[in-house]
Amino acid sequence: MAIAVCAPPKKSLGPYPVHPSQDLGYLGSSLDNGPRAVKAGLRTIWEKYYEEAHAVIYVIDAACPTRFEDSKSALEKLLRHEDLQGAPLLILANKQDLAGAVSAAELARYLDLKELDERPYMFEAVSAHDGRGIKEGVDWLIEVMERSKRTEMLGVRADVTGPVSA
Repeated sequence: MAIAVCAPPKKSLGPYPVHPSQDLGYLGSSLDNGPRAVKAGLRTIWEKYYEEAHAVIYVIDAACPTRFEDSKSALEKLLRHEDLQGAPLLILANKQDLAGAVSAAELARYLDLKELDERPYMFEAVSAHDGRGIKEGVDWLIEVMERSKRTEMLGVRADVTGPVSA
């Protein structure tokens, strides 16, 4: 998804992309998109990045209802993980450019996320193809992260455990 945010891909990435981590400069903020693994068997690599994650961006193919149940299960598991407690959550209902894609509101009703604890969250209808909604979602996430207790805690921990200057 982040590759599509930066520059539209030359060809379809297919349903199971795994991309290397890269830094995404956005409006003066630095966002590390980290690796993404969509195929169920590859999701286990996600957990290696939870502890240092300032936020979660979860992308769902809104044009493929047959995968909603799998997406819901994966998201619920992710939200229960102790290393992500309190992490702001941006859920992107992607492929809004396609006929038949469900809206962010419909997806929110389907996901019925009752276990969001006190984390800030937002559903946003987006299209990686034409860029619709992406700026709004990322703007919200940056604003929330700037005042997030989790971001503050991770920054303090980085200062304490980071390299010492001479």
